[in-house]
This record gives sequence, C-alpha cells and structure tokens, in this order.
Amino acid sequence: MPRNLDVAHVFDVSSREKEIIEHPNSCYVIGRNGAGKMTTILFKMLGIERTYAQQSESLSIARPRQVFVTQSRALATRFEEAFSKLMASIAATKKSKEELAEQQKLGGLYNVNDDVTWKAGLPKKFSLLQDEHFPLFLTFDRLCQLLEGDLGSAVGVTGKSTSPVITYNIFLEQYWPHFPKPLTKNLNPALVFSEVLGVIEGSEESLSHQAGYLDLKAYTSFSSRTQHVLANQRKQVYLLFQAYIKRKRLRGEFDTAERTHRILKAFDPPGGVPGTKIDYLYVDEAQDNLLIDAILLRSLCRNPNGLFWAGDPAQTFAIGSSFRFDELKAVLYRFEQRREQLEGKKAISQSEPRTFQLSVNYRSHGGIVRCATAVIELITHFWPDTIDRLAPEQALVDGPKPVFYGSSETNKADYKQFLSKDSGERIEFGVQQCILVRDEAAKAELANQVGDIGLILTLYESKGLEFDDVWLYRFFEDSTVDFKQWRVVLNLMKAPPGRAKEHAPRFDEERHAGVCSELKFLYFAITRARKNLWIVDYSDKAIPMRKLWDSKGYIDCITGGEIPQSNDEEWTTTGHTLFTNRRYLPAMQAFKRAQKHREADISYAHHLRDTARSIQSFGKEITTAKRNAFCSAAEAFLRCAQCAKDKEQRMFFHNAADCFENAGSYGENMEDYAKAARAYEGAKEYTPAVRLYRKTEMFDDAVRVIQGNRQEVDEGLANVRFGYRNNTTLVRGQRPGQHPHAPELGRHQEATDPGPHQKL
Repeated sequence: MPRNLDVAHVFDVSSREKEIIEHPNSCYVIGRNGAGKMTTILFKMLGIERTYAQQSESLSIARPRQVFVTQSRALATRFEEAFSKLMASIAATKKSKEELAEQQKLGGLYNVNDDVTWKAGLPKKFSLLQDEHFPLFLTFDRLCQLLEGDLGSAVGVTGKSTSPVITYNIFLEQYWPHFPKPLTKNLNPALVFSEVLGVIEGSEESLSHQAGYLDLKAYTSFSSRTQHVLANQRKQVYLLFQAYIKRKRLRGEFDTAERTHRILKAFDPPGGVPGTKIDYLYVDEAQDNLLIDAILLRSLCRNPNGLFWAGDPAQTFAIGSSFRFDELKAVLYRFEQRREQLEGKKAISQSEPRTFQLSVNYRSHGGIVRCATAVIELITHFWPDTIDRLAPEQALVDGPKPVFYGSSETNKADYKQFLSKDSGERIEFGVQQCILVRDEAAKAELANQVGDIGLILTLYESKGLEFDDVWLYRFFEDSTVDFKQWRVVLNLMKAPPGRAKEHAPRFDEERHAGVCSELKFLYFAITRARKNLWIVDYSDKAIPMRKLWDSKGYIDCITGGEIPQSNDEEWTTTGHTLFTNRRYLPAMQAFKRAQKHREADISYAHHLRDTARSIQSFGKEITTAKRNAFCSAAEAFLRCAQCAKDKEQRMFFHNAADCFENAGSYGENMEDYAKAARAYEGAKEYTPAVRLYRKTEMFDDAVRVIQGNRQEVDEGLANVRFGYRNNTTLVRGQRPGQHPHAPELGRHQEATDPGPHQKL
C-alpha cells in the first residue's frame, strides 16, 4: 500500500483513548484540539457499527441509531468522511495505487454552507428517519430543521429563508450599531451577545419563564460567581437586551435560543419527541451549544447510557462565553432526575457518567504550555467558579520559551521596527506564521503601517486555527482593563531570592472582574501557537504579566531568529485552511502568494459577499450601496463559475443567484431578479428559477424551465401557480405580459410572494 496516501485504517491509540473508547456508559471528554477527542468518537462509533454488522449476519436486529452532532457543517462533513474511510479501510488494501490516489483528490473550493444539496437525501421530518439513515452526521442547525419539520415550521432546506438565524456577525453588523451609544459604551459586543444567548435566553433557568428569557429581577440576581463576565453591568446589559428584542421582532428574525425554546415547548414534557428516538448521541464541541440546546439534544436519546459529550472549554474564551462542563453536568443530572420521576418504574436508570480529560497536548510544546498554564492558574486562583478545574496540561515534548518584546523604557516606535529586518526591509511572513491582534481596528491600523506582510488575524478570526509561529501584537495595550487592575496578577508572583515581594493590590471580585475575561482571551491567544510565540507589547499594562512570567522562568526577553520562508505548496495548503474557516481575505492573500489566481478569485468573491451582507441597509444611499455590493459579488461568482466544473460550478451559480436576488430586493429591481433566475437555472435549482421568472413576468422562460425539468420543480409552483395543464404553452413571439394567464400570475404573486427582505 502506498505509504504517502492518507488511507484510513485502525491505528494504535493511547491507553487513555482506549479507556474512553471501551467505556460502556455515558461520558464527558475534555481536551484541547488535537488531544484525541475525534479519535475516541470515531472508534467508539465504528465499534458499535461493526458489532451490529457482525450480529446482523445471524440475528434479526435493528441498526443502532448513532448520531454525531456539532455546530460546524465543515466539521460534520469531515467526521463523516473520516468515518467512511475507517469503514472502508479493509477494502482499501484491495485497491490499486491509482484508485487510492483518486480518493486523495481534493474537492472543489467552495463554502460547504452554500451547498443546498447537503443532506438533501434526508426526509424533511425527524419522525421520518429510517434505520438506513444511520449513522447520521449533522449540524445542530440541520437537526433543528428536522425537528421543526414535525412542528410544521421548518425553514426551507432548499428554498430561501425569510427569517435568518441571528449569528454573531449579524448581531455585530445589523444590531449593535443601532443600539443607544450610552448603552454600548465600553462594552464588548461579543461579550454582550454571549451574555444574551448564554445567560438571559439560553440558561436552564430561562425555561421556567413563560417569555423564554429571564426577566430583569431574575437576571440581576443570577449568580455572579459563575456568570461573572458582565456582573457589574447587568442593568445596562438588560437594557441592551430589551433593545435587541424589539429590533429582532421588527426585523422578523430569531436567534438560536428562541428556536430551541420553541422546539422544547412543542415537545414538552420530555419524551414527546416524534418518531423513533436515537440510541447513541455524540456531541462534539459541546462548549458551542447553549445549555438549553444540551437539554434538547439529551431529550432525543432514549438510551441514558449512550451519551458522549466532548469539547474544549478554552475555545469559548474567544467569544467571552462562560461555558463550564461542570454546569453542563449539573443541568443534565437534573434532567435525568426529572426523566426518571416522570417515567416511573419504566425508567432506565443512568449509570453515573464518567469524566475523562485528555491532558496531553500533541500540538504545542512545553514552553508554550507552561506559559498558558500560568494564565489558567490565575483564573482558577481568583475566579475558581468560572472555569472547569482540570489537571494541568502536559506537553509531549519540550520547546523554547515564548519571547516577550517590550518594556516601559522602550519607545513605541519600535513596533514597526520589530516587523522589519536590520536593513529596514519589510519582513515576509510564511504560511505558518500569524500576527494576532485584538480587534478589527487594530488589524486595520497594523496593515496600514506594514502592508501585506502575511496573515493578520483578530482573536475572533483565529478561533479553530493554529500556527507554528504566532506574534501576539499589542494585546495589553489595546486592553480595556487599566494598569492598576492588571497589577492584581502580581499576587501570585514569588519574591526574587534576597528581595522583598513586590506590592500587589488586594483582590476585589467586583473591581477585577474584567481581568478574568482578559486572561481568558490571553490564554486563547497563547494556545494558537505550536512552536514559537512572540509577545510584542511596550505598554505599561503589559508589565504585570511580563513580571509574573519572568519570575517563573517562563519567558525570554531576547530577539528572535530568522522567519522561515514558505513555498507555493505550503501557501496553497494554508489558503485552503483559511477558506474552510471562512477567513476569505487572508485566504485570498495566501493563494496570491502561491500564484493560485483562480483560488484567489474564488476567495475574493466570497469576501465581496460578506462585505455586501455587512452593509447597513438604512437610508437610500446606503441601500443603493448594498445593492451595488451584492451585484459586484454576484458578478464575481459568475466569473468563477465560468472556470469551474460540476458541483463547484453549480455552487458558484447558486451564490451568484443568491447575491442577485438580494440585490433585487433592495429597490425591487427586476433586472437583478432576472439575472438571479438565470443563475439559478445554471445551478440546476429550477424551483427558485421559475419563481423569479414569474416575478419578472418572463413567462416564456418559466414555462420552458417547467416543461424541461418538471420533476425537479415544486409541484405547487408548476401546477397551481401557473393554472395551466400539460398541453398549454406560451405563444412564441408573444410578449410575456400578454400571456393569457398573466393576470392570474400577477394576483398570485401579490398574495404569496412577500420577498426575502420585507423587514425593517
């Protein structure tokens, strides 16, 4: 078998991983990215599936219903592909080198979230799932669509939703700028959004409120020890929440917490889930779910001993979440108590779930792990209820200490000098080097100073990414916490031999609450690095942490070596990684460096679409700008489609159609709708094509599409809306408006087609 091919087959696992795989009951698995969580889930699922296959040869037994759930479609797809490779590993030994090489070819470059055919083979209702659909790999969003199908309120899987789920980006771009400035002043929008979803709307306590969220009294009395992030500003946050609720209703939108509440209420009491429940549930990246999401997921599984919750609490640090596995365990424990009480003697008792920690870090070496552990020690010392208490992380190998650049005596002008060679020539960063900054403002400022030197990402953009070398740039200087507050960390600094311990302020939980959030951000930033970490900060606010690390011998204050150069192949790989994580502008830059102009154009088209979506749509001039931006993105996708084939080409036509349709909705421009219809036709999405041909009174084209693709056009649209039978056709040469059914079509249009953007 060719050794350079990634053929999946059973390989040796660590003793800890084997213990998890063979554990017969429910469990919680906690570990960093790369610690082995994916391995344990895959082999546990594989073992159950293989046992069924062996037993089914001699016994008539039902296939176990295994479901893997995560928030990311890319991750769900990757898990399914890995599982399929594992299942096919035996057959792989019989394949030729050419066949195996064919398996290795990468698919087209497109955003998997744009694929309207993803899981299209599934029924529209959870209750209609059959044994042959399992094992099932789904996003939480897709699972909710199946459940909503049973409620009769499912968002169209292949159609255009008029009520988008509010993501953080939508909140940041379409909500935050419209809140009163006195309320948003000095508040981080990521922290506020996390507080709204995670506490006010998504906490276990919210289920006891008829409105589906905490009232002001309940929120202000919420435990400040476990939910400390905005504990001092809760009245201000709740006023923002009320403004959010008002705007959300005006726009006809909903968020994930609201959707989960609606589903839980429909299936109340627990056990009211339609259809056959599942036998084994695997939840990866559990920290990305709300607590009420966890309750919903738990209610879908009939086997209380078939639950697998895996995650990395540190991943929540990037968005200010206060998620803790201890709280998840408590919520699910109370769920089991209620379930057993409700089911009585028929209830299956749950064996006590076990918690496993995969503490070996296979990605970062000891130098970086020790630096990060010192940050965790600060959090657990001052704020023990805000983080899961875990065994200290261990690195597989040791490595160089992180390097800290900066002191109070150094001139800040050295920032730019640091990013230049001794000759003054600009440094060129490689594919595995990244500069991390705090926010978009810092990113724009740095890019303006140094130009295109490599990847510059915000903390939020770096979620889920890791690099060999990381430059953490001005983290402390851009912090909202002042120098006096940062000095609280000096309480854990040991006095140098023969010298008195440096004075540190007494810890005050209320006064120093902001430091806790900053330390979580800092830990997250440090753990993006695998090999080398440079912390570049010349502000006074950096001094306390620098002194603490230095006193423990965890950092060096020396200059770094030469930055490794990267070849085209490495830049291409990084471009794909960034694109998969929807970092389109950095992906474009990576592809350009690799001389991959086609891939760079595809990345740029996606970037243009993101830009169009972010433009506020209030005011005539801005509305025009938004329409023009969507048109630019649509044209870019059409150009990409000309050089693409098969599924990739259909995806680009779909994206172009979607952008043209969005453009048309800002001013009801029929020309844009007509372009959208033609692009949908190119994507072989005939139902929306007919809908828009009808909207623009291009009835000849509508009938042509129906007659050529009748089985693929929505039956209601083909039969009812046009009001003609099989032998009725348009007269050639006749103007669309003169078609005998045009008045009927027009009336139906007004009655049934509100359009995707008829909201404030």
